[in-house]
Amino acid sequence: METVKFRCPRKRRFCELFLLLVLAIVPSLYAQDSGKSVTRVVRTVDGLKLFQVITFSAVPNAQRYELEIEQLIEGNAVPAEKIETTINKVEVSLNAGNYRYRVRGYNKMNLLEGQSEWQDFEILPGIMPVAETFQLLDGLLSEKAKTSGSITVTGRDFFPDSEFALVRHKKNYDWSGAVLKKRKDAIIPDQVVVNDGEAVLTFKSETLKKGEYDIFIRNPGGLWTLLEQVRVGSKNNNEFIVSFGWIPLVPLSGKDVLYTHDNVTGNKGTLQMLESFNPKGAGFCFAWLPFHWGSNTLGFELEYNILDYMGRAKNTEPNTGAFELLQSEMLIGVRYQRKLNDRFYLNARLGAGSASSYYLEESSGGDVSRPSHEFNFGIKTGASVQFFLWRNLYAEAGLGITSVVSGKGSPHIFLRPSAAVGWQFNRN
Repeated sequence: METVKFRCPRKRRFCELFLLLVLAIVPSLYAQDSGKSVTRVVRTVDGLKLFQVITFSAVPNAQRYELEIEQLIEGNAVPAEKIETTINKVEVSLNAGNYRYRVRGYNKMNLLEGQSEWQDFEILPGIMPVAETFQLLDGLLSEKAKTSGSITVTGRDFFPDSEFALVRHKKNYDWSGAVLKKRKDAIIPDQVVVNDGEAVLTFKSETLKKGEYDIFIRNPGGLWTLLEQVRVGSKNNNEFIVSFGWIPLVPLSGKDVLYTHDNVTGNKGTLQMLESFNPKGAGFCFAWLPFHWGSNTLGFELEYNILDYMGRAKNTEPNTGAFELLQSEMLIGVRYQRKLNDRFYLNARLGAGSASSYYLEESSGGDVSRPSHEFNFGIKTGASVQFFLWRNLYAEAGLGITSVVSGKGSPHIFLRPSAAVGWQFNRN
């Protein structure tokens, strides 16, 4: 069961739930302070049920209280509730309409200590706000802006005393009982102007914090809605990424990887990997992400990778045996980034460039050969997930595929798992 306290609305508000106006009980024999009323909603298997909690001033020597409630219908008073309690608080559930009440206090001898005058009150319907669209300056609220930023929300059933806020994006979260001013995951606007189905929310930059937010609207009576999704970030839209990582190499189209020319023997042949998994790989990445829309970012990426593996020349005469080879890649492409939440980002890449190989050392005869250098064209695609550890520092795991076209041979395909750490500057 969940409960929530609400403020009282003004007149002429309509809906299926009901809200009790302020009840002020000032009986002649009671302490002369105003009574209070609180409304709460209880979620039951049958839906939402609303209760009004009436609190009145305690009477010295009173052992029990009796509360009478009558509904006023066309000038007639019809009994609605009669409740006995030993405390100065009662809970009722009434439909919309006009009512009156009075309270009696009884002592230990069950004698009447006194009673209040009849007090009129009205229960008015509340209404669910309907938010349809929103617009904001530059498509981004900025925590670094020197001026305030505003959001214009359009819809219907907004009222001057409706509550508006930016709340952290949380799927399936119940904001019913949220006291917004006390929550760190809510940003209260500095000013709200409501006019004819439109609400303009103005925020000061010093109150904003980076993140994904929803626009929260709660009407008097407690009914609320969310409009997804507002992004608060930096006014600087240029984000930069620098990362270093481990990138092993796994041949998928067989171990024959390159069609080469041996500078030592003058013969052509196929270079063959000796291992199906080649762990000696490292990479550097630099990315520039200038384009933003919603939770999406798009930009350009430069990637440089070095791989060290053992291979041998195949189909050459004479067979020169096994070699240690160094392969380098320089790739330029595009990078798409999708922010899933404050910590997790999804990335997709597509790039092309050169892949070059060097013979480093002849191992069979023990003689060092002159290096043979081969340039080839490469294409890479892949996806990765970033997890931000602290501020802009992240760890990243990914999986990609590289295709290399060399000489007269057919394209060779490699699987490229990766693990990296990096820093994303100006992260929004």
